[in-house]
Amino acid sequence: MRRILIVDDEPNFREPLAGVLRQHYEVWTAASAEEVLAQIHADGSQCPDALVVDVMLGSHVSGVELATSIYALCPRVRTVLVTGFPPPPSQKLVGTAGIVAIVEKPCDVDTIRNALNLPPPP
Repeated sequence: MRRILIVDDEPNFREPLAGVLRQHYEVWTAASAEEVLAQIHADGSQCPDALVVDVMLGSHVSGVELATSIYALCPRVRTVLVTGFPPPPSQKLVGTAGIVAIVEKPCDVDTIRNALNLPPPP
């Protein structure tokens, strides 16, 4: 089973996405970077396979900084950055620190699933 971590300070985006993905994947959520970094152990034992993270978290750490920190601990993680504020971050970020796509909100679960190259649900 794929472990997916969704980090977004907007529960109206985070929880519905998590609810749909939980039908087929192991999903956990967080509202802040601090919450996530407390959950991921330095030994990599709690690494997600996939990360969906808002670019502008309501904390002192941006989504890009969080993705970079998680990638340092979990080098196999595939990350999708999501943003509701145009213009989206530079596409030059794609291919760095495990970032595979930048997606504008609102977006649907299939967009996220395709960006992460997750296997289709059974």
